[in-house]
Amino acid sequence: MISRKELLEDFWKFLDLCEDYYDFGYHKNHPEPPVFPQPRKISPRETQLMEFYHKIEDCQGCLYRYNKGRGKIAQGPLSPGLCIVAMAPDLEPSQEDSVFSQKAGEYLEKWLEAIEINIQDVYCTHILKCRPPHKESKHWTESSICLELFKQQMELVKPKVLLSLGESAAQLLTNETEKSLHELEGGIYSFLGIPLFCTHHPYDVLKNPSLRSAVWADLKHLRSFMNQEKL
Repeated sequence: MISRKELLEDFWKFLDLCEDYYDFGYHKNHPEPPVFPQPRKISPRETQLMEFYHKIEDCQGCLYRYNKGRGKIAQGPLSPGLCIVAMAPDLEPSQEDSVFSQKAGEYLEKWLEAIEINIQDVYCTHILKCRPPHKESKHWTESSICLELFKQQMELVKPKVLLSLGESAAQLLTNETEKSLHELEGGIYSFLGIPLFCTHHPYDVLKNPSLRSAVWADLKHLRSFMNQEKL
């Protein structure tokens, strides 16, 4: 069977031939056609993850599906060194290729740069897949539905370390719903056997710059652990 690469090369030569006879009435000598790369093969795990995303798009699990939309479900590679997870999509529309709103996403990128992590190497997502009506709510009823989906997502993505953003995400993933984020910061927890760190959401730090020193301490703690684990 002829390959896609050979088919494209033959088609390119055919176009050259048509152009020559149209312009000159004869076939000219041409350089070799450009090299067309073979399409990358999709792994079974990537296929499963795409099926999972389609499942999320069709989810009818709670009334949040009627809100402003789901936004981008996730971004980033499989088997990342770091997965960053917030509780719910921002109320502000996100950038086309970003899980977070523009301001929060840009601020998060600066955080990662400070500890020498490229955001392109990080998998980012939310526990809740739809935008809630109110940011301040804890969303415990809806999160019980989405948490099971999030577990399936993590089993497919297989990150080495998790970093939660914001108090609600930290409480839910650590199963410490009575503790404040301040009490949870500085610890190393476990979610599905994955080491879990907690810090503030960029959106909250933008509103309250006094939280920056706490975030910096959390990021240094995370970076130290990842260095120890050679991640």
